Formats: sequence, structure tokens, C-alpha cells
Amino acid sequence: MFLSRKRAQSAFLNTSALVAVVIAGGMAPISALAQSGDNAAENDTVVVTGTRIKRTEFSLPVPAQTLDAAQLELTGANELGEAIVELPAVSAGITSENSQSSTQDSGISTVSLRNLGAERTLTLIDGRRTVGNSSTGSTVSFSTIPSAFVERVEVITGGASAVYGSDAVTGVINVILRDDFEGLSFESRVGTSQEGGNTEYGITIAGGSNFADDRGNVMFSFEYDKELPIYGYQRDKTLYNLGLVENRNGDPDELSPRLSSNIPGGLFGGNSGDLLNPEEDTSYWFFDNGGTGALTPGYSTSLNGFDERGPETVSIPRERFLLAGKVNYELAEKVTFFASAQYSTIATKSERSPDTANSSRLGADFPIYLADGVTPHPFVPQAIFDDAVELGNDDVFFRRRWSEFGNRYREAENDTLRMWAGFKGDLSEDWSYEVNFGYGEFRRSQSRGGDLVIPNYLNAINVEYVDAGNPSLGLQCADEFARNAGCVPLNPFALGSVSQEQTDWLILRDQLRARNRTTTSSAWITGTPFELWAGPVSIAAGYDFRKERSRTRWDPISTSGGGTVTQQVNQDGEQSVHEGFAEVIIPLLADAPFAKSLSIEGAVRVSDYSTVGSVLSFKGGGTWQPVDGVVFRGVFAQANRAPNNIELFSRGLGSQSSLPDPCDGVTASSVGAFDDTCRQDPVVAGVISSMGSFTDPMVQVQQPTFGNGALSEETANTITAGGVFTPSFVPGLQIAVDYYSIKIDGAISEISADDILDICYTSGDFSGTPSCSIPVRDAVTGQLQEVRQTSLNINQLRTKGVDATIAYRFTPADTGAPLLSSVPGDVSFTGTLSRVLQFEEEAPVPGTSTTFIDDELGLLGTPKFTGRFSMSWQNGPLKASWRTLVVGSMLNDDNGRTRLTACEQFNNCDDKIGLFLDRELTHNLRVSYDMPGVFGGEETQLYVGVNNITNNQGPLLYGTGNVGNADDNHHTLYDLTGRFFYGGVKMRF
Repeated sequence: MFLSRKRAQSAFLNTSALVAVVIAGGMAPISALAQSGDNAAENDTVVVTGTRIKRTEFSLPVPAQTLDAAQLELTGANELGEAIVELPAVSAGITSENSQSSTQDSGISTVSLRNLGAERTLTLIDGRRTVGNSSTGSTVSFSTIPSAFVERVEVITGGASAVYGSDAVTGVINVILRDDFEGLSFESRVGTSQEGGNTEYGITIAGGSNFADDRGNVMFSFEYDKELPIYGYQRDKTLYNLGLVENRNGDPDELSPRLSSNIPGGLFGGNSGDLLNPEEDTSYWFFDNGGTGALTPGYSTSLNGFDERGPETVSIPRERFLLAGKVNYELAEKVTFFASAQYSTIATKSERSPDTANSSRLGADFPIYLADGVTPHPFVPQAIFDDAVELGNDDVFFRRRWSEFGNRYREAENDTLRMWAGFKGDLSEDWSYEVNFGYGEFRRSQSRGGDLVIPNYLNAINVEYVDAGNPSLGLQCADEFARNAGCVPLNPFALGSVSQEQTDWLILRDQLRARNRTTTSSAWITGTPFELWAGPVSIAAGYDFRKERSRTRWDPISTSGGGTVTQQVNQDGEQSVHEGFAEVIIPLLADAPFAKSLSIEGAVRVSDYSTVGSVLSFKGGGTWQPVDGVVFRGVFAQANRAPNNIELFSRGLGSQSSLPDPCDGVTASSVGAFDDTCRQDPVVAGVISSMGSFTDPMVQVQQPTFGNGALSEETANTITAGGVFTPSFVPGLQIAVDYYSIKIDGAISEISADDILDICYTSGDFSGTPSCSIPVRDAVTGQLQEVRQTSLNINQLRTKGVDATIAYRFTPADTGAPLLSSVPGDVSFTGTLSRVLQFEEEAPVPGTSTTFIDDELGLLGTPKFTGRFSMSWQNGPLKASWRTLVVGSMLNDDNGRTRLTACEQFNNCDDKIGLFLDRELTHNLRVSYDMPGVFGGEETQLYVGVNNITNNQGPLLYGTGNVGNADDNHHTLYDLTGRFFYGGVKMRF
């Protein structure tokens, strides 16, 4: 579902007020391809990310990385998140590749600093908070931010809660927009991948004008782009269907087909078939969908199974429409009014292979008799009927892929509106202020189809003859009310046996409506109250207020659990916070021996939440410049993250999957770790009494996560320390090296459903163990139906590492080097390398007083090394840029260390398949040429680029990863798109 013309027109009309004032004004022709105005001198002070005190970026005590508009262009990305994630300190959060199966968050683009979660990375726009774009959290999607106005993106790492409040645990990403703009610019861009999919095209129009004798400036922008999907069948690695069979006993690893036993046409119980584990039994019936389509015995998953990877969207499509407007007006000498607004609507559609609901998941096996309990059901093939009768059964269990329904799909539209207004100005040469108010609203409208409505299925299998005396009249649903509602008897036997009428009756089309609202206000003042012997003391102080409200509403079938999808719950949450903050910078030495400058600084913030109460954040640090060209810096900070609305108020965030039942196979006399407690469970005991043993049917189990109003804030202690070196003997060279350490106490997580079952059934005391009251079982069959999980402050997260950055700009002809003296133009080089020294999570061992440390460093998703290196050359109108991205070597999946230990023990590591993931490099090239006056533009630029020149899509992961259903052999650390060609034109009028 992409944007309809009517939808686009409606979006434009609803936001036309943002740009109406622009249409009325003139547009003076100045450059729209570069920042307007003269470049600021290096020693000019401005408000940079990480502080509200005016200063230069180089005087910050924490490491900062900046991507300006020109550097963002070089990435070839068409939205900010794709560009920012190239920085080594930044990892992908939610993307178009890993949100294919997301229940509520497809289509958004988030990032994570230090790989500690997007919820611990604060995203700002012009230094101000804004509404989040996730219905399950409060993170901001970069795909909703108009790129036409972006001047630069600043990234700082380390705790910044003392300056910005909650969520700035690992750092801050601040998207800074232009304050003034004149002229009119246009850009058109197209791109496509070599192997198909991910074709994109778009246009951007931006304009601005001064007014009132240059006391004011107004800007607008319009952006539209469309990105097509990548399907599983378009990439060899995602279509690869051999899974890894790990052998840790000294034997080589093996590969086996990864096919599904849920096949079109169905798989049906025979006289000795075991449909719960069909790979281990061949005595049941299926319809040969690879041959004649006839009813056939002797099924084998490796030969007759279904490959479900091909139809899936492993990278979902996206269509974006964005509008923005911004105005600044000097009301008086010391008072400037400002206002800005942004609107975006983003449409996505993800697809998965057809639904696989089996009869147990649907609530009943298929009856072999009609509703009267006597007449054989005419839909049941005779061979299957005979086997059921021989076993004394009056129904038959089946597994089936409902191909007649078509692919399961999820369509969503995400609409975001952001507005700010306020006043700012200079009270004097040394003092300035700002007062601002903000409002943001996010709405998600989602529909999903392709799953089954369970009550409709139950009515469709309870059928009778229209006229018992005249069977030729056919069948009808026995329930009159269901018949009147459109019920049609179901025939699940054979390929294509489900008619369109049966599909219309059975298929589920669920609906979600979600909304987030954020209201903010802020006032602060900064200046220099007095001077010391080493220079002026600088301070900033102010007040912030924020209120966040969230709401989700599902359709009645989803909330009742009446579908084969995860049962959902309507959610509501609201919290507010009042905060006071202050900063100070105190210079201690200036122009002294071994102290060109020395200063210390600190910040404190006191927050009063309506939920967790009072929270204190603070930081302290300083910078020391012993001589010209050398600066040392360091900061210790205590940062906090207050729980979001879902973590506090969720009535059960839906999730379902298969969940092994510890009581499987337990009898009245069996001996095992779980058996005694299982027999104490009255429901399980009843089944054992009547059936002789308890059998786990391996159905999907609801595993919702509930909020917890007793949660407290997460608290992080962060340290950053390093230095910046700009040697005078190498003009244009800058080197920075920084160490970081982050420890988060009380990290919010939950005890998993598996662990809850283990705690209960290993306790030996069913009635006296609190965990045993959590699982919900069917009162008759004993099947697990639900295991609730609850958000708790139980984990500790720890990471530390070192970042090294080098930047060098030079003119080859000026170097005096013989090999370079004849090279025209200018060259710039930047490189950043990040080495992670520690990345681990410490969590309690359920049911004990001990903890377990999960060391994830060097495993898939957490490489020890990442890097980004770029070189640009410009000679007049011609510019060429080369970028190389580095992902270090890793061990594949969470079992990597166990596999490594085993193969080292048996000296057969060379036989391990997919265990060692080598370092991967991705190379990218962009070339542009400026042609003033061409195509009627005052300035015109043509550009072309190739991303991933070597078509390196990363290693084959043999069934692991985080794309698609997490078994599509790919991880978002790597580039699934492959070699990608793009080009475009930019013009200024």
C-alpha cells in the first residue's frame, strides 16, 4: 500500500499552512547547494551538542563527531538514519530489513549508540526533544526528519542526562537544521541495485526568502521518495535453504534442508503418524505438491517440505512524503521569534509466506463426521477416514499452509507532525536566552491480512447437509447465525481446495490505530557572570517540562485472541516531568607553563517524574591544553533513563511463539528434573490421570510482556577520557583518541517465559512457588496458553572501548612531495576506528541468588572492530569521493564460543561451518560535477555513485541473523542491497 493520490493531496492540504507564507514572499537567488552566508570562523562560539553554553566544538570535554550536509551527501543515502549508521559508534536499530516481522514498528528508522539500544540514545532536532515514532517506545525515526534543511548532524557519546534529561544514557544525536535560507533548489535522484529490488527515486524542493528588510527569513521544503522491496528470492543468501547441524563431539558439522512441514494442500494424520514431529515419521498423508497433487503416503520434510523464504520481503518497501517550514523574525533588537513545523507520512508494506495455522492452533482437529456425529464427512478422503476409524478417532489432526489466502501482509501508514515556537535573543554581549514550546503527534494506521479467524474456522468445520435426504444439495454450516454471517463449509484437503468463498469467511484482516503525543516547554539563560584570573566563568541554567501520552487500539478479534496471530491488548500511558538544570565552566589557568588553558566544568539536573519520582543526573569534567596542538579531555557522568509508557503501563505487549513444555512426557511414575512438580500441577495431573501421560502439542503460546508501575529509572555511570592532537608541523592534520566506559544498573528487562517455566517446575513445590502461578493452561487439555512476562529492573549492562579518529586536509601541490606536486586540486581524508574492549550483560539466574554474565563481545552483532574511512579529491567543479566501511571478524550466533571451545578440544575447527565470520569491507564511490547555468539553473550539479562496488553482501549465516524471520542468513551489520547504482541532478535558481 503506497500513498494514493487522494492521500497525498490530503496530506498536502493539511499542512499547507506551513508554507503559505513562503508562497506570498519573493525568493532571492542565492546558493541552495551550500550553506548560505559566510563560514564561521573557527574560534566563533556557538551552542553545540552536549552543552547549552556557547563554545567551540573543539573545547568540548567529550568526543563528538559531526556529519555536515556535504558529508551526508557522500553516503548516497536517501534518509538520515542510513547515513548516520556508518559511524563506528552507531549501530542500526529498527530498519527496513529487520522490521519485516514487526507487529507495530515496520517502516521506522532508528539507531543505537554503543549498541546499547535505541531507547538509550536520545535524538534531538535543533537541540530540542520531540515526539517518538514507535508505538512500543519513544524513539525518534530518522526517516521522518526532512533532509533538505539539515545543516549537520552532531553525535556525542557518553552520558548527557545532566544536560538533556532522560534517555541520553549512551549519548545524543542532534540533527541541526538551517536557520535561514534564500533561493530555490531542486534535486531529483534515482537508484537501483544490480541484483534487483531496492530501486528508489525521489525529488526534493526547497526554498526560502528574507523579508521585512532582512529582519526575517522563511523557508519551506517538500520531499517525496519511493523505495521498492527486496524479496527473499532476489538474493542468493536469503534464498539459501540449508541449515546448520552443529556437532560438538568431534564430528564435522553438517548441512540439512531448512524446509517447512506446513505445506500447501496439507499434511494429515495416518494410522501411525506423528504430526508433532513429522520429520521423524513417514506414516501419514499429504498432497504431493511437487508432483501429481494426489494424496500420497510417505512424507519427508527434506523432500516434500515447503521453502518459505522466497516470497518474503527481506527489505520492506517505503514511500515518503515530507513537508517542512521554518520562520525567524527579529521582533526587536533583543527578541527574535522563531517557529518551525514538520510533517511526514510514510507508507510501508511487508509480506510473508502464507499462514501456517494447524488444527491444534485453530482450536480443533478436522472432524471425520458431519455435525450429527454419524454421517461420514464427504470432504475427508477415504484413506484418511479409514485410518482415523482404525485408531478410534473421530477427527484428524492436520498441518497446512493456507496458500489460497496469498501472502500474509502488513500495510502501515505513519504520520508525524512536529511543531516548535519560541523567542530567543541576546540580553547583552555576554548573556543570551531562549524560551520555546513544542508539540508533536505521531499516528500509525495499520492493517494486516492473511491469517485466520478461529471462531470462523470452528463454524466452518461444524457442517451438515442442506437436506439430509438429498446430499446433492451440498453442505452448509450447522450454526444458523454463522450461516447468516457468511459461513461456508471448509475443505482443507488437497491443493487449491479452499475456495474464494471459504477464504473470505476465514481470512483475518486486523486493524491497529496508535498515537503518541508529546508536549514540551523549555526556558534557559546562559552567560558569563564574572571573570577569574584565567578568563570568564560561563553558566547556563533553565527549566524543562515534558508530557508524553501514548495510546494503541486494536480491532475486537485481535484483542479477544480470536485470530491465529498474536493476541493484542489496547494500551494507554501518560507521564510528565518537571526539570531544573544548571551548567558551569570555570577556567583555572590560561597561558601558563604547560597550561595554555585548563578548565573544569560540571552540570546537574533534578527531575521530578509523575511516575518514578525524583531523579538526579550530574556530570563533571574538564579540558587541559598543555601546549598548542594538544588537548586532553575527560568527563564522568551519572545519566538516567526513566521507563517509557509501555514499560510502565503495558497491559500485555503481544508476542507468541512455540514454547517447550517442561511437563512433556511426564507420567505417573516418570523420573526427571521437572516431573515431581509437574504432577503437583492439578491440570497436568488431571491429564496424566485420564491419558496416562502428558504430551506437549507444541502449539504457539502467548508470551505477553506486562508493564510494571513499580519500575525505577535506569542509572548509568559513564566515563570518557582522551585527547585531540593537531601538530603544527603537519598543517591540516587532526588526531583524536578517546576511551569510554558505560555501566548501566537496573537495566529494564524481563524474566523470559522459558525461565519462568524452569523456575516453577524445578522447584519441587508447585503451590509454594510464585512463578507457578504465572503459566495459564487449558483446563481440559493442559496445553500452555499464556506465560506472562513482566518488566523489571534486573540487569546490568557494561561496555568499554576506544575510538580513534584522524582527519587530514591538504593540497598535494603544496606538500613538496615529488609524487604529489603535479596532482591538482585538494584532498581530504578522514578515518574513524572503534575498538570495543568489553560488551556484556549481567543478569540474575532465575530462582537463585547468583548472576550470569553474558559476554557478547566478538559474537554476531558485536564486532570488536568497526571502521569508516573516506577520501575526497576536488579540482574545481569536479569532485570524487571514496568511502570504505569495515566490520570486524566475529563468531556466528550466541553459541559461537561453545562451538569454538568444542572444536578446539577436538582439534577440528577447520570442519566448522559458518563459525568464523571474517572481516568484511564495503567500498563506495561518488563523483559529482558542477555546471553553472546548465538546464537553466544558476548552479547545477550532476552526480553519480556506486555503493558496495564489490557487491559484498556479507557472509552466509546458515540460519541465523536478524532479517526476515531471523533465519534469512543475514544481519543488518552487512549490506543486503549489494552493488547499488545511483545518480541525480541538483539545481539552484
